[in-house]
Amino acid sequence: MPKETLKTSVEELRDQLGGDNSVDEANKEALEELAGRIESMINGDGDHWEEALVEGLEKQLIIYEENHPVLTRIIQNILSAISGLGV
Repeated sequence: MPKETLKTSVEELRDQLGGDNSVDEANKEALEELAGRIESMINGDGDHWEEALVEGLEKQLIIYEENHPVLTRIIQNILSAISGLGV
């Protein structure tokens, strides 16, 4: 179940990034890269969940928590789903 939640949240993140002009390009690219790494891990392309991946998401959460409540919620959902996988 957490993998499905994770997939849904990553899709929601990408949808939000595509329609949100208030996020600068550098941060969009950083979030897109994190989303791609998450998808690779979900699909079994990586050997294990990278701690740096979680750290990257936590940094992005701090950046957006005040001004972007939707992105904040999505990133929190992703972190919760990853935690639910035992990472």
